[in-house]
Amino acid sequence: MRLRAAAILADACAAVALVTAPVSAVDSSLRELPALLHELAPAARRLAILWDRGAPDGEGAFYTVWDAARGQGLNPSGITLAGDEGLDVALVEVTGQRAEFLILVSGSLGQAGLARLAAFATAHTLPTASAQRGFAAAGGLLSLGSDGYLVVNLSAARALGLAVPPDILQRASEVIP
Repeated sequence: MRLRAAAILADACAAVALVTAPVSAVDSSLRELPALLHELAPAARRLAILWDRGAPDGEGAFYTVWDAARGQGLNPSGITLAGDEGLDVALVEVTGQRAEFLILVSGSLGQAGLARLAAFATAHTLPTASAQRGFAAAGGLLSLGSDGYLVVNLSAARALGLAVPPDILQRASEVIP
């Protein structure tokens, strides 16, 4: 029992260390994603975070978004992703959790995977953002790169029945009509 308690304490300390680590430029962009989506869909509360355990910064990216989402009063859940081949399994879990919006924070989905994720989001009326810059170009709602480059896809917003607030449009580096 003591060993289990020690393991739980060690895991908790590791999580706190990840959440309270110095904020990098990547972390800063990731922290913005829950707020951007929440501004587009203010009634939504259940956020699914897709992340890849095998990605170099996967766990750190997950906890950065988790922490930011909790700070927004949202209820985040994590769903692991194993590349393009694991996307279908992850999306079944998103559906099962009744997520109201979705953020892809880590993992390297190819262009085909990003397009499948965008199509899923549209079909399920699920506002979705990604830290992968190509997501909005693949039909997704928002992409926010680590360099702060924000892409807004207005046709995706229309398909989701969302109006993009003027302040998000003004802040966007690129707007896809």
